[in-house]
Amino acid sequence: MVNHDLEMLTYLKLAELSRRKKNELGGDKLLVLAGAAACEAGCLSVAERCREVLVHHQPRHQLARYASFADALRSDEFTALLKRLRKLCSFEQAEFLAREWKLADEADAELSAAEFEAAALTLLTQM
Repeated sequence: MVNHDLEMLTYLKLAELSRRKKNELGGDKLLVLAGAAACEAGCLSVAERCREVLVHHQPRHQLARYASFADALRSDEFTALLKRLRKLCSFEQAEFLAREWKLADEADAELSAAEFEAAALTLLTQM
């Protein structure tokens, strides 16, 4: 079973690194994946912040059409995009990349839900 909190944080760490390396498009894709994982984890504030960051950087992004990330997940059009992105970078691939780039922290798996949310929101303030 997937730990959606850990999935969210892993995608966010990769998105933040992508943005630091000036790979905006890659970072945006990872933010979509992080936002979806945040919704699945019940961290709606993180999902909304992912949406805000994306729409700020790309006002014409598909997420701009929806009032919230949760609303986007109810759309067949958006879920098709999400499915394609998950094929490009599954959680398993993201975990591998995070370990390779020394972004993974074994202690992350032990965080509480509130600690995951706080760590995610902190990363989002850096984007």
